[in-house]
Amino acid sequence: MYSGLDPSTLADFQAIVAPFVDQVKSPTAIAGTGDLIRDGMRERCRAELVTDGGGWPLDALFRLRKVVETAFHLGRARSGEWQLLWEITEALSNAKRCRPLSDKSSWQAGLAAAVEALNHSSFRHSMIEGSREEIVARAFTALKRKGYAYTLDGRGALLAQPSFRKMCAKIEDKISRVGGLHTANAMLALMQRLGRIEDGSLLHARTPTMIRSKSNRPTGTPWHFIYNIALKHFAVAPTVINSECVLTDMEELARNLAAALNVEPHSTYENMHISGVGLSGLLHEITLYDELFAFPQWQPSGNTTLVGLWLDALNDRGCRLPTLTRDQWKSVSAGILARSQPAAIVALDVKDLVSSSVSREEASTALELTCHWFVIQRRLEPQPVLRRVAWG
Repeated sequence: MYSGLDPSTLADFQAIVAPFVDQVKSPTAIAGTGDLIRDGMRERCRAELVTDGGGWPLDALFRLRKVVETAFHLGRARSGEWQLLWEITEALSNAKRCRPLSDKSSWQAGLAAAVEALNHSSFRHSMIEGSREEIVARAFTALKRKGYAYTLDGRGALLAQPSFRKMCAKIEDKISRVGGLHTANAMLALMQRLGRIEDGSLLHARTPTMIRSKSNRPTGTPWHFIYNIALKHFAVAPTVINSECVLTDMEELARNLAAALNVEPHSTYENMHISGVGLSGLLHEITLYDELFAFPQWQPSGNTTLVGLWLDALNDRGCRLPTLTRDQWKSVSAGILARSQPAAIVALDVKDLVSSSVSREEASTALELTCHWFVIQRRLEPQPVLRRVAWG
């Protein structure tokens, strides 16, 4: 998640909150409800921290709480820090801005009130098992064991640049050793086995849950990222014998890389409310998410019609089609689509394009033209029919 906070924010908050954490009582030590006292303390906290001008937008508290939760799962924060931040968020509900951490006296007074509110409350928030932050922290823990360093500050947990480059290079090396074509077809076959190909369309995204599962949920597989690297090494011959083992290691590394970038939604509640200051961060997340996971694609069953309409539009605009007529290109595209498969990249022969309107010589010319630019694949980016890559 893109926090938008300064790197020093986490350390500044932990320094201010440290004396108050040990004052938070265990829920079992709270006698009675004391909700009236809680409400009074929340009002006091609100009076200390709400400001009409300057300071932080309240969205910053939400993002800081997510960073603290990730830090907790990495063993770098205490649960009391997270609980006090939640209590302050409750106290400041419906406010627009709060005082920055640099106003230490206000934050100390607000935290003192938050401790009393929390200790007299009949309800206390707790971290949800299997949350996005826990899954992200689990990925960073696994990567650290393998020697990939990361930093943790107000921006959240971030891979160090050398580690990020090393991971990307290792993923690409494994794909190259297996061979791009073999990797792409293995990935598509896996997606089909997992039920992620429906009527020819690639269902790349996880299904966010409304109530988070408590099971040990895996991180998402960055299908589009893997597929693009496979196409980059499309013509590379395999150099390994046990390709399945290499691909399994590659996928695990790619999943942890995607989790470390932390742009994948895990809950249906995410992004229901977007503040003005959070918009740029959300666009940042969507851009990275699309590059990692999403396949721009047409619905396969409509491709023949769409290609025909596209060729008609080019013709109507006076565009000169290369070598063949519009109707001949329609016939060629129909031949390509008829040969393609929903879960594999397949080879195409001249005879597949020959028809009553396209001779073998014309089919050979059409195939030569298309093979310089596209890989035969049925439903990918919204280019006519095929996916751009130097092939042949």
